[in-house]
Amino acid sequence: MPSLYKKLTAVRSAVSVPKGQRNTFAGYDYRSLEDITKAVNPVCQANGCGYFLSDNPEEIAGRVYIKATATFY
Repeated sequence: MPSLYKKLTAVRSAVSVPKGQRNTFAGYDYRSLEDITKAVNPVCQANGCGYFLSDNPEEIAGRVYIKATATFY
């Protein structure tokens, strides 16, 4: 298992995704899933690892949110 942690550390150290998108209605910057995957994919490929993405709606205090999960392998 230690090599998995080394790979995860290498990916996390190498990837930096700027907030390149703008929500003009609410006035905030954000990074899209596409921005993130474009940055992560080549680093994962170079380190022999990968990930799965999933998302599910979740209701909290009467509001619905999307819970996104990335599973690293």
